[in-house]
Amino acid sequence: MRISILCDTSGFGGIESHLLYLAKLITQNGLECEVVFYQPLPEHPLVSLLEVIDVHCVFLDGHVSSLNRYLSHLPSKSLVHAHGYKASILARVLCLLKPIHCFTTFHAGESGDGLVRFYEWLNKKTAFLSHNFAVSEAIQKTLSANSRLLGNFVFCSPNYLSRTRHTRLQIAFVGRFCRDKGFDRFCQLAKQDFDIDWHIFGSGELTPHIPSQENITVHGCVKSMEEHWKDIDLLLMPSRAEGLPLAALEAMSFGVPVLATKVGQLEYLLPKALLVEGNKWQELGKVIEHFQSQPAQYWLRYSYDMWRIIAYRYSHTCRWPQLKRYYGLAFCEAD
Repeated sequence: MRISILCDTSGFGGIESHLLYLAKLITQNGLECEVVFYQPLPEHPLVSLLEVIDVHCVFLDGHVSSLNRYLSHLPSKSLVHAHGYKASILARVLCLLKPIHCFTTFHAGESGDGLVRFYEWLNKKTAFLSHNFAVSEAIQKTLSANSRLLGNFVFCSPNYLSRTRHTRLQIAFVGRFCRDKGFDRFCQLAKQDFDIDWHIFGSGELTPHIPSQENITVHGCVKSMEEHWKDIDLLLMPSRAEGLPLAALEAMSFGVPVLATKVGQLEYLLPKALLVEGNKWQELGKVIEHFQSQPAQYWLRYSYDMWRIIAYRYSHTCRWPQLKRYYGLAFCEAD
């Protein structure tokens, strides 16, 4: 079985991290895989990460004709797995008259604005032309076409790597600086506590909201958070909309507790003590204060629980049997 992972991307975020993990999972289990970029972006940050795990990259020219030529040269019964609304819509239509199985994954927990909103609508309306995955139950419920739940996953150590909490609490935001991710809420919480160090990873339109304080460090976009998790005690996610955020899974796999609003799949991922209702997001401040006042052993208990949740429910070893079965079913149904 040959699998082509198709994407139309210009930045690096949750979807791109998912693509990296998916390619790694497929190749580690002995299947042929390559990542196809709809746009010619050899300098994309994902490319160097794929090279490290020996995954071949293909760059198209951003025109439908080049994608059609690529698909036409694939061996019979190849499998294309598209991510993102543009890649998914095009793949479905072009694979329709070819002996190629088309899979798509729905990642977005929000509908977007303007043209993005229209394309997300079109993405869902054409979903009946492909095999579909959704990364959360909330997203799955918005689809009229058949889909299977295939939650996000991360590569996780088989053993808990013990660490201790910093004396001065270190809190982080990781992701897009936008309203959906609650970045404005994060900034407001940071303004209220000067006895904590606040770390900001990412970029976005709400950059001007970042308070000018000595205890706030803006790291910008980083290729990987792996080397940074050891410096973080809590990941804060005061989101207004979510699917199943990879940043949360990554943090937890490194034993970092996640405090969040009860949106998307976060409600099922985290213990109740680490969640607040979306319209009561200010209560996250009280949860932070509680962590700050407790002895290090309190934090350590949650740190271990975070790793355990990922290791037993959201790790690569959990996800592969599902993915292999779903891919295989497509071929069985065709036969």
